[in-house]
Amino acid sequence: MKSRGKKLLSTLLVIVMVFSTSALYVLAADAPVSNEKEPQLYASTENSIILKAEAGHKYAVQIDKEEDKVWQWASAEQYNPEDHTVSFTGLKADTSYTFASMADDGDEVLPQNIQSYKTKSLIEEETKETQIIDNNNAKNDAPSTPQAGKPSLPEVESRTDTKIRFQLPGDLDAKFAEGYEIYFSKDKGVNFDLLSAPYEVTGLDEDTEYIYYALIAAGTYDGTAYLQSDSTDHANVKTLKSAAAAPEAPTVSSRTETTITLAAKDNQEFAIVQGNMAGQWQVSPEFTGLTPNTEYKFITRFVFDSDEAMESKASEAVTTKTVIPFTGSTITGITPNASYTPGTSLTAAAAGNGMENTHPVKNDTRWVPDSWYWNSKKVSKWDKEPYSIPFTLKTAGNYKLTVNFRLEEYDGSAWTSLNKTEASSVEFKVTAPTVEKYNITASSGTGGKISPSGTVSVEKGQNSTFTFTSDKNYKVSKVYIDGKETKVKNNNYTFENVSSDHKISVTFEKTSKLTAAKTGDNSMLPLWILAGISGCCIVVLIVRRRYSKKNL
Repeated sequence: MKSRGKKLLSTLLVIVMVFSTSALYVLAADAPVSNEKEPQLYASTENSIILKAEAGHKYAVQIDKEEDKVWQWASAEQYNPEDHTVSFTGLKADTSYTFASMADDGDEVLPQNIQSYKTKSLIEEETKETQIIDNNNAKNDAPSTPQAGKPSLPEVESRTDTKIRFQLPGDLDAKFAEGYEIYFSKDKGVNFDLLSAPYEVTGLDEDTEYIYYALIAAGTYDGTAYLQSDSTDHANVKTLKSAAAAPEAPTVSSRTETTITLAAKDNQEFAIVQGNMAGQWQVSPEFTGLTPNTEYKFITRFVFDSDEAMESKASEAVTTKTVIPFTGSTITGITPNASYTPGTSLTAAAAGNGMENTHPVKNDTRWVPDSWYWNSKKVSKWDKEPYSIPFTLKTAGNYKLTVNFRLEEYDGSAWTSLNKTEASSVEFKVTAPTVEKYNITASSGTGGKISPSGTVSVEKGQNSTFTFTSDKNYKVSKVYIDGKETKVKNNNYTFENVSSDHKISVTFEKTSKLTAAKTGDNSMLPLWILAGISGCCIVVLIVRRRYSKKNL
């Protein structure tokens, strides 16, 4: 019985062993064969780590992202298929970095696939010693191929809200231009894409910051083979904010002959449209130095910072016109500073500049006579044509006629006042006609007088009479006109239609006692006649007496 039990136990143990061996074989066959291992160092510098790259594997460096550590996997451009290496550049000198490797189809980094390596110190870089480690990290050797020098960052040529364009740095050695590579990340440094000339990235988001760096790729330049350079430090570049929407068209606040002022708007700037382009933009809504009676177009946009945002879109244009100049408004019918005589009749007429415009369009302007003044006294106001003033000059004096003109604009259907006036004046004189006069000098000798005497002023064409009066026992002897003796009657002389200067003088002489009457005094004439008749009678009587005696 015991012997039989032992045999049964032995048989059971054999079955268990066979089953276990088969199970282990099956499990071994089903389990994946892993040849994963830690990343192997190929070379290091002060700012780069180069790892050996096995086919079918990918490599990553651990970076800090949002207070967490993540794996940044190498892009295709970091792999060198000729040397079977992968380069991590832009690192800090004398600093340890953690790297990982994983099969291309892997989905998890295993602890055994992680390794840390340290970049060289700056002193080691200055001596140009580069350590090359073989598969078992036992052999060091300096590379025989020189490394291209670390380049400068590319220059940002232009930016928009969706596009960034780079250009090669100005200090780049020309021989490395073909190998200069720019890497750009759209996902904050997780992945970098190699840019090709003309180094332009499109489809970006507005007002968003992006990361980029550059390096010189390994290759032959100017006949010499170079290893890949160290990469530049990562740099940031930001797209602009999108353009602000166009504001409403500006409105006109006021205008003169040479200025146009638009309504001011907060955070807006203004420009004159020249052709199809905006001229110089300005914050002030006032435009000066313009040409009178000339049409201009104005636009506005929001003020923007060209370093931060796209140019604001411009508004629709508003068209307006500078005011027509007042110069050219005239007063006719009166000669400025002329002299007129009383009784002269004149008609003054006023005409404003722009009144000849018989087919106005909107924004046209003109000056229209409004009212008129004599000297400083307002006389009348016009409200329609004709703008004229007929008048007759009466009183001598200085006169000034002033005409006020009002400015009007055409609104598309009628002329309306702009509540602005200008004045124009004309001055003249009213004077009595100048009378030409001549002098007559009158004098008399002893024994009488001449009246008027002295120098007498006589207007041209007028008559002037002079009378002679003798003293008692004197009579007029002789009268001289301009030095010539002249016979006169009734003791007076008249100069008729005087046209030149003259002289008149008179002399007097004494008379006898019997004839004490003054010469020319007709009151004694009857006595003289009576005396004569008496004398004749006496003579006749004497003759007759003598004749009678003789006859006897």
